[in-house]
Amino acid sequence: MKQIALVACLLWATVSPTTHAQSGTEKSNPAGAQEIVQRMADRYKSLSAYRDEGTVVVALPGGSSEVKFKTEYDRKSGLRFEYISHHPFPPLKHLITTTRLYPEGGVYKLWTQYPMQEPKIDSRESLALAVATLTGTSMGSAAGVVPMIDPDALKGWGASAIRAKNLTLIAEEMLGDVNCYVVTGNMPSDGSQVTLWIGKADFLLRRTKGSIGKFEQEENRTVLAAERKPV
Repeated sequence: MKQIALVACLLWATVSPTTHAQSGTEKSNPAGAQEIVQRMADRYKSLSAYRDEGTVVVALPGGSSEVKFKTEYDRKSGLRFEYISHHPFPPLKHLITTTRLYPEGGVYKLWTQYPMQEPKIDSRESLALAVATLTGTSMGSAAGVVPMIDPDALKGWGASAIRAKNLTLIAEEMLGDVNCYVVTGNMPSDGSQVTLWIGKADFLLRRTKGSIGKFEQEENRTVLAAERKPV
């Protein structure tokens, strides 16, 4: 589990090939990789509501570990997040842990059910503390796009993708029916390379691949809704 948490601390957010999000093409074509990533950050910050579902897979010695997650965020009601994780030991992969985060009574509740145990409920006083708590066990998916949507509430936590250095636009590529910019960069934490697939039409993140040492990670999201704040 320490290996999973180590990889997850990169907080790479990713999105899968299909999206029904609204288009964000009002501006002219971006000049380069830096502007693409900046427009991605601006796009997320302009949203009032967001929903997705997806998976993140981390390659580990002797196999891999996978998390399936769902995100629902609204600026008025807050964040609801759920993820299911399998036991990292292959013969025990059928053992599943389910975790849910939701706002209630001015705090965030953490509902967790471990295999063959009764659910446990804990609390966190803020969104930032709640997301920080779940980042490792969710393999970074909890701290993926929400910190870009509401950076003030997250107090700078997460969203490492928009802080990547040495950005370079290397290609354009189709992921399913979505045409994407493919941008590479280096993570600010350790300099490791990260590759981002960013939709040309809406500047939402479709996929991210990265690694720490021998561990490779890929996170994919299907965006179900991305609504702009009223003007």
